[in-house]
Amino acid sequence: MNPSWMEGTPRHGFSPRSDGSFWRPSQPAFWLFTALMAGGALTVASQQLTYLSAYPGAWLLSVVLLAITAIPAAVVIYRFDQFEPEPVSMILAAVLWEGWWPSLSRVSQTATS
Repeated sequence: MNPSWMEGTPRHGFSPRSDGSFWRPSQPAFWLFTALMAGGALTVASQQLTYLSAYPGAWLLSVVLLAITAIPAAVVIYRFDQFEPEPVSMILAAVLWEGWWPSLSRVSQTATS
């Protein structure tokens, strides 16, 4: 028997009202993710501003080269998922989360040296 708070919830745990969106402010994990992303964004922004002020031409070239490779790759990956497409908010959250770890490792390397 399911407890009363699980009434109407299928056995796999997902609510039938779920649209798969990442935007769920009622969930604590959403706010933990948001806080971690804000901290990572501040760290990355401070690093990028340092690079931009030291080497503006090289920084701009690196952003252009990143866009040239990342945008087509993102389109191809998004197009491959034809049978069960993920919501755009979930894809954006995954991309942001993946970008956060390298900035954290860079900060930890700087702090230990």
